[in-house]
Amino acid sequence: MLTSAALCTYNGAAWLREQLDSIAGQSRRPDELVICDDGSTDATPNILSEFAAKAPFPVFVHINEKNLGSTQNFARAIGLCKGDVIFLADQDDVWLPTKIENLARLFEDSPSVGMAFGDGEVVDAEARPMGYTLWQATRFSPVEQKKMMGGRAEEVLLRHSVAHGATAAFRASLRSLILPIPAIPGCGHDYWAALIVSGVADFALLPEPVLKYRLHGENVVGIRRRTLREQIALGKELSAPRVFRDDAAIVAAAIERLSTAAAVSESTARPAVLAKMREKLQHLQRRERMSFGLLGRLAAIVRETFNGRYLKYSQGWRSVAQDLFLRRTPGPAGRGQASRQSPR
Repeated sequence: MLTSAALCTYNGAAWLREQLDSIAGQSRRPDELVICDDGSTDATPNILSEFAAKAPFPVFVHINEKNLGSTQNFARAIGLCKGDVIFLADQDDVWLPTKIENLARLFEDSPSVGMAFGDGEVVDAEARPMGYTLWQATRFSPVEQKKMMGGRAEEVLLRHSVAHGATAAFRASLRSLILPIPAIPGCGHDYWAALIVSGVADFALLPEPVLKYRLHGENVVGIRRRTLREQIALGKELSAPRVFRDDAAIVAAAIERLSTAAAVSESTARPAVLAKMREKLQHLQRRERMSFGLLGRLAAIVRETFNGRYLKYSQGWRSVAQDLFLRRTPGPAGRGQASRQSPR
């Protein structure tokens, strides 16, 4: 089984050398490293060129003619990989030495596994531990982990994102189903890939850190623990109808893509997964249409509570409280990718 690492870079000179060294120092090295740079203006291209010249495996550096943005840059890198399993890599993390070896074994042990991922130790800009992991920061509980490994990954992913790209790998045979990644606000490459894989294949988990996930203030998506005040502020931001509309568009796109699975890949979408995605879509649409007046939205809140959708497709009582107390009139359009990582 051949392995590819897909690394995306953009003005990452401050952290890049340490990440490249960690990939080169793997106990099982990748069979190739595919790098797509999104038009860096710092020393990143020079660092990549120097590394490619001395790396102990083939390195292919592609410089984008125009800036694609993080998601579409990853889509390009994924499309250029030639290995059987594709490992996703961010420019500012540090891979632990056995990441490829341990994750690759999960694919080799089970042909039904389409995606595998591990945990990550969250560190600061100087790589000092912050006292928690990615799974802890995103409330990826033991119950949810059991669901992921038991063929019910969609039940977790339709509530929140847990398969963080930097910790994940997937079979290249699923690439034709994953690509192209829709250009929808909040649709990150990792969440989209995981959601699509959940419709056709199994997941495997490595319940240990596979990397050091660096927080430095310039992350595209910074996954961290938030204070109560920060959670409330974020809840207000994420209560805008546009947020639910974008998320509904992502789910609708996944349903459409999976409905064509047999035509574009060797996989067939699981009917039960499609049914849950359609139910999630209805839930998002009802939350989007809720009135901004409390009395006007109470009926919808009661309905979504008693039919169990807040629990199955949002964050239970937290989302009920959000719709009761944090709804606000529409503000300026647009939002950051961080919302995708923040359960609603």
